[in-house]
Amino acid sequence: MHKVCILAALLTGVSLVLANVPLIHPPSEVQDHPWLHVPDSPVTDLETAVRGTATSLETSETDYLKVSGRPGRETLEDELTEIPLEPFLDWGDDELVGTLSAPPTRGKLSTDVASNGDIYVGILKPEYPSGINDTVFVYRSTDGGQTWGSGWIYGLIGIPARGGIRDYQIRIGSDAHGTWIYDFVLYAGEGGGNGGVMVLRHRPPLQNAHWTTIVAGDTLLKLAADRNIESPQHLFCAWETQSGKIKMMSSKDSAQTWGNLRYVTTGYRSAALCAGGAGYVYIAFASITDSIKYIIGRYTNNLVSPSIAFNTIDSSPNSRYRHISIAADREGAGPSQTAIALVTYEYVPNGNIGPRYSWTTTGGVSWSYSLWPVTNQPRQTWDGRHPYIRNSYPSSTTAFRAVVTMPENTTGWDTLVYAFARPTSPTNWEARATPNDFRITGEFGGRVDYSSEIYGGGYIAYRKHGDKKIYFDGWNWTGVEEGEKPAAPRNENTRTATLLCEDAALNLNLPHSTTVRAILYDGTGRVVREVFNGTLGAGNHRVPIRTENLAQGIYFLNLDLNNKSQTTKLVRLK
Repeated sequence: MHKVCILAALLTGVSLVLANVPLIHPPSEVQDHPWLHVPDSPVTDLETAVRGTATSLETSETDYLKVSGRPGRETLEDELTEIPLEPFLDWGDDELVGTLSAPPTRGKLSTDVASNGDIYVGILKPEYPSGINDTVFVYRSTDGGQTWGSGWIYGLIGIPARGGIRDYQIRIGSDAHGTWIYDFVLYAGEGGGNGGVMVLRHRPPLQNAHWTTIVAGDTLLKLAADRNIESPQHLFCAWETQSGKIKMMSSKDSAQTWGNLRYVTTGYRSAALCAGGAGYVYIAFASITDSIKYIIGRYTNNLVSPSIAFNTIDSSPNSRYRHISIAADREGAGPSQTAIALVTYEYVPNGNIGPRYSWTTTGGVSWSYSLWPVTNQPRQTWDGRHPYIRNSYPSSTTAFRAVVTMPENTTGWDTLVYAFARPTSPTNWEARATPNDFRITGEFGGRVDYSSEIYGGGYIAYRKHGDKKIYFDGWNWTGVEEGEKPAAPRNENTRTATLLCEDAALNLNLPHSTTVRAILYDGTGRVVREVFNGTLGAGNHRVPIRTENLAQGIYFLNLDLNNKSQTTKLVRLK
């Protein structure tokens, strides 16, 4: 019934609203005005940058909690109003985003969060075998993922003039006037359609909507998009053709116009793109012939007259690479910028498959390469597929957060593994966990998408195995242990407040080896920083509390010892 209505609307050109929810299709033709267009070239950027220079880089009852301030300063009686720690995303049950009419046999999830905390999740639901009526359904939460309304808020559909939708990605940015939503859609162009990559930009929800064609008239397989946090904000989009060409462009006016066409390379696939800080842009890809070569490139100056650096991370007839994802520190200075790439790697002689990662701390000038160390899971295999990595900000919570999908061959469903690393220590992966309550689907080859720029915390979105339900999960930014929210500080332990001084420290007297997690919050419940997260042996320990850049006011230190929680109040004086 719904499909018939959709087709009728497409054929007649009538705007369709189904149950007061808009289904949007692009115009057949879009007039574009690139602001600085670089013509296509038979010589690729890869050939220009690394001809003959690419190299392989293998490279109890005891009171455990005492907070010390400056010696000689006494504890102050608490005369201040206690402030609850809300909002704080850390729950035990995953939240239902929405339910599709039927489970897709293939599809892709994409998600992002606006600066006001609204979270958007889109899922591409292909329609096979016809392909033309592929649909993207977009859902929104306005309370940090705790509720998701009564269903999807808008949808994007394929049309004969463009073909079916083969890839989709949502990115959310802003300008001086507020939030922009960017829906990047790759149309396949089958059935004589024009195909290409288009972006729908709009103010939420669907205000001032405008379609722009980024590339048209080619047979395309995959797209990748990202945005930086500069002013003006820049958007970047890369696409991959069926013939193995990879190109990309940028926009500096909220996706209204696109330019700076870069002919990245030919003979490669699995392109992944990310924006860093200081105008840096990274792109990773693998060779199309047996995927035996894995390369990462870096551009500067937001693709405008860029400085280009390409590095061959690995090249071997025994190697196979696919499912690449890459992220960069969007606040990092260029020459010392950290970027991390995740990739599915297969060692051909024995068929072993697993995730590997590459990292740079020199803004892409040099890279190191190793097995992803998050491997100690109770699993039958370590077949890490569809890795996804994203860098969170602002600087007080900066971390690279990664998820990897791993098929469970005997059960059918998959496991999602999570870990994070910091720009200052990209080889130290922390907070390993399997956060999906309902198990994720193993039925389609799409990515599980994830972001982390909300209330200082992180989240994932995934589709339940063997079901048409989409779920959401969130946690505090220092880890992923799921449980109740930390209680507001109302017990006797919080009747006094300790001075939070430059040399403040957490003093612990532990009777035995203990898992310790200490988090500092401000008076509104926002995570200020992680003090410690790990295991400490028996004995006395002094853990410094960094206080630089902390404003005057009330803070709370939450200490979790083997899942027993305590909170103490701190006062910062200037």
